[in-house]
Amino acid sequence: MTRTYSSRLTALTVGADPRWVDNLLSRHEIPGVSKGRRGIERRISDEALLHVELIRMLNLELGVSLESAVVIARALAGKTGYDAPNFETPSGLRLSAPLDEIVHRLRTRLAESVEYIAQVPRGRRPRV
Repeated sequence: MTRTYSSRLTALTVGADPRWVDNLLSRHEIPGVSKGRRGIERRISDEALLHVELIRMLNLELGVSLESAVVIARALAGKTGYDAPNFETPSGLRLSAPLDEIVHRLRTRLAESVEYIAQVPRGRRPRV
């Protein structure tokens, strides 16, 4: 069974505003994100967590538009193996990402974040 995480835990792990993560997941197709019905929290896999971190780095740290960051992250994370995959633009600009280092950093942050977050039920309370 694959581990999955809440959007709140994902936001805390990558260091982004939870609303930013929710908007990203609502408006863009991210591999590894399970879409739920209204009131059901979406679940984020390890693959999706890596995508969210790459998108955050591109968008918030480098100022790349969200749409472009999603495309670049998908290309970078979609490479087989973690030996510094590259993304190249049509004019020859090349961007590489050390995915093994990013994954290691995410795992460390995830372990720390789990201690700080509590499960908050979503939707209405069940009738008794």
